[in-house]
Parts: sequence; C-alpha cells; structure tokens
Amino acid sequence: MIRKGIYVALFCLVQSSIFAGSYTLDKAHSEVGFTVKHLGVSKTKGIFKNVSSSITYDAKNLGSSRLDATIDVASIDTGNEKRDEHLKSADFFDAQNFPSITFKSQKMLRDKSGKLIVSGILTIKNVSKQVQLPVQLTKEIKDPYGQVRMGFETGLKINRKEYNLKFDSKLADGSLIVGDEVSIEIQGEVLKTSI
Repeated sequence: MIRKGIYVALFCLVQSSIFAGSYTLDKAHSEVGFTVKHLGVSKTKGIFKNVSSSITYDAKNLGSSRLDATIDVASIDTGNEKRDEHLKSADFFDAQNFPSITFKSQKMLRDKSGKLIVSGILTIKNVSKQVQLPVQLTKEIKDPYGQVRMGFETGLKINRKEYNLKFDSKLADGSLIVGDEVSIEIQGEVLKTSI
C-alpha cells in the first residue's frame, strides 16, 4: 500500500509538472476554420490566417488556467478574393470597424467523461456571448529542437445572425444564399514558453 501511494504521488507530481505552464500558439501548425452552407446545396469553407493567443494551463489546477485568443478579421481566406472582400464588408464582419474576433476564457473544468471544457466570452463584431468549447488535448512532446509542444482540437456551432452578421439575401423560393449556422473548427499546436 505504501509503495502504491508513492507511485500515485509521483504520477500526480509528473502530471502536474508536464501539463503546467504558459504556452503560445504555433501559427504555422494551427488553423481556425469555418464552414457554412451556400444556397442550401453545398458548403463553403474558409480560414483566418492570422490568429494569436495567450494560454496558461495547469492540468492539476484548472482554476488558474486561462485562454485568450484574437483573430484578425482581415485575414479571412475562402479561396475567392471577391467573396473575401464581401465577408469583410458591413454585410458580414465589417472589418474596418470591428477588426478583431476575440475569445476570453472565464472557467476551465472537466465534465463527467474527463473532457476539458473551456467556458468564455466570444465577441464577434459588436456582440459578446458566452460559449463552451470542448477541448481535446494531446500529450506533451519534445520536438527535434528541444521545444515542448502540445496539440489540441476544439470547435462549436453558432448562428451568425446572433452576432450581427445579418446578410439575408434569399433565392426566389425563399432559401438563404448563406446559411445561418456556422461550424467553427479549431486545431493546432502550442509551444511551452515557461513552466
């Protein structure tokens, strides 16, 4: 029993030291993407090329963990320059007046299944709403250059009109040219900057 207790204590100590510290986003290996229906018959996908974040994470003390992220709206890329300019206009993001999308965490916890849930405020255009992000983390690894990395995946669905992205053109049959529901997919890598 004593030996088992020692092993448990060592395991907790190792876990605490491994998954604890400050991290920064590796932009070259990270992506914020979105998908929305077009004409009700297909899906259009895009990404934001310029994203920054500040992360403090401690697996043993989630109360001290934080995640803040900023997306440069002007970096939107759907593979079509004309469409990108329309998305930057007042019909959608109004990038001139609202140049950033932000997420600021309020709380991190684990649900009954052990999955990490990050609750926070998502601000798009001039609207802020509380959302929850289910986050899947990988284990930490050391890359060939000696840097400590961790991977993650998360995502959510939002109604764009709730964030004042109100472009509402319709086809003759009443179908929306651009769907209301937007799926956001986020995946990437973070680099540990301090312990």
